[in-house]
Amino acid sequence: MTPRYASELSRALLKSALECAWVDHGEMILEPRFDHVREAVLGLPRDGFFIIGTRADVANSRGASLTYELIPSAEDVSRMLVVVDFHGIFVGTDSRPVGPVIDVPPDAPVSLLSFTKSDFPQRNVAATEA
Repeated sequence: MTPRYASELSRALLKSALECAWVDHGEMILEPRFDHVREAVLGLPRDGFFIIGTRADVANSRGASLTYELIPSAEDVSRMLVVVDFHGIFVGTDSRPVGPVIDVPPDAPVSLLSFTKSDFPQRNVAATEA
């Protein structure tokens, strides 16, 4: 999986969680402390990660869930942690590149894919505005 694809999957998870957070919290999600989440969803290059794995009981798992957590920080900039579990396959990301804090079963096979701003070519904004 390429860094660009990992970034796109991370963006998709953040978008889904942002929509759920809007339903749960309303206009609070429009506060500036969530600007970085909206920027990530819109595709601005950022540092981050995407994690994917399976649970040991994947054969017996029939559920699907999306869980997000809004984690405040000292700088008044919140993080959004997202985990999706679909029939025993889980994926996750965080709106900040702090690394995964996702509770992973010890016997679960997991892949962690990181991406950075440098993985994306810089756009020439002046050329696109002309």
